[in-house]
Amino acid sequence: MKEYARKHPGCSLQEYCEYLDNIAREEAERRRLKEEENNQLLKSFEGKCFQINFNRQSFGYFKITKDITALREDVKEDFYEVFIDSNTTRISLEKKRMINRQWLPGQGSEKCTIVPEELFNKVVKYYQEMCTMAEKIRDGEL
Repeated sequence: MKEYARKHPGCSLQEYCEYLDNIAREEAERRRLKEEENNQLLKSFEGKCFQINFNRQSFGYFKITKDITALREDVKEDFYEVFIDSNTTRISLEKKRMINRQWLPGQGSEKCTIVPEELFNKVVKYYQEMCTMAEKIRDGEL
């Protein structure tokens, strides 16, 4: 208040309160616009496929199948993990895994990128082929 009074000598308490109210309204409007912009970005992700690089050994693939701006709870999607290191190679599926919104592009992570649907579909196809072969091995059909 001292600073405002120095800049505006002779101001009343009411003028100062109006000044604070204006600052609060402007800040609320900035937050609303930023949230609206973020929601538009999140809404644009519906139907898109993503790859997330966790540590250059583990890669996750998922597809956002619904508008995630309407959801206040966690986003859950089928998540294909491709893991490769010097001893292990595997593809796994985690049904309805929680997808952290912070992973998505524009939300604070550079490790997640949008990929073509064809790439996502290839990962799904390879996983399905692996499952088919595993069943054949289990059943002695090879």
